Amino acid sequence: MSDWTQLTIAGFRHLSNAEYEQAAFCWLRAVDFFADSRDDDPRSATTHNNAGVAYGFLGRDSHVQAEFDIAERKWAHTLTTIASLDVPITSGSSSFHFHLVSASPDAFADIHRRKYDARCRTSVAIARFNILVADAKRFPTQNIRIQAQKLESLTTDTYGQNSPESRLLSAISKKSGSAASSLYRDKIARVERKLGQSPNRDNDRCFNIEIAAELMAIFPTRDLLKIVSDGIEASSFSISTEG
Repeated sequence: MSDWTQLTIAGFRHLSNAEYEQAAFCWLRAVDFFADSRDDDPRSATTHNNAGVAYGFLGRDSHVQAEFDIAERKWAHTLTTIASLDVPITSGSSSFHFHLVSASPDAFADIHRRKYDARCRTSVAIARFNILVADAKRFPTQNIRIQAQKLESLTTDTYGQNSPESRLLSAISKKSGSAASSLYRDKIARVERKLGQSPNRDNDRCFNIEIAAELMAIFPTRDLLKIVSDGIEASSFSISTEG
């Protein structure tokens, strides 16, 4: 597991404990890993997105939207590379599976490209939603709930109905965060399980797209922060939302 991945996961672990400042510091430290990266590196896109959330937690509002804008642009650029993405053929769980894939490599590649395409599109949509939440003073609360419902439908298609992303967006749209802290832990568990199944793939572009997409943070609204904090005053952080 790369240092960037560990640091990004650590941010979610702090977030699951309502430790917003600590989460912010982890995600801002992660920026250093991709200071000079290419525009199509998906981990850089996620780093900027999560930095936007971090700046929001720290009350540095002037930096928030710029980071989300960069994240959206970088994910959109990564999306344009999916059609030509070189998808490696792996042996899978058996020699039978490997021979099956080898017989139809183009079909195998197309199936995986569609998966990566969906993750990129979902990540673009998350960045756009984060921009909306960060700019909530210009929009009524109802609009955030409507957009959360739309994004929930997209994340459900990409990750499943019970995914942490879909559950968080459901909590935002319904203003109910009874499982808000546990869903961050579930997100960590999902990523760590995937990393455990595929170690030493830090230079695998396909794998990086998948992990970067799954480590995108959705900017929680102020109402959700109050619920998830379990008695910690979320108002002590200057979060620019009304949703």
